[in-house]
Amino acid sequence: MINLANKTFDDSSEPAIEESWVWRGRAKAMLGDIDGAIEDFETALEWHPGWWVARSELEASASRHRCAFQSNFLIEILKGSFRL
Repeated sequence: MINLANKTFDDSSEPAIEESWVWRGRAKAMLGDIDGAIEDFETALEWHPGWWVARSELEASASRHRCAFQSNFLIEILKGSFRL
């Protein structure tokens, strides 16, 4: 999916295909690249402001990102690697 989206962007005069940004973002999220997914969803919103699909994916990815950060933070505290 990522390669297909990249090919679509490469073949276009400008990368204004918001669906491709969303699909690439979804693929990145599935591979654990939450930061990359967030960037793609934000780009989709730049091309199509307020689009509910991109906004929903962005909110879900941001939530996963916060949960992952909080989990890692808690693990470090429990291991004693992080001091408050």
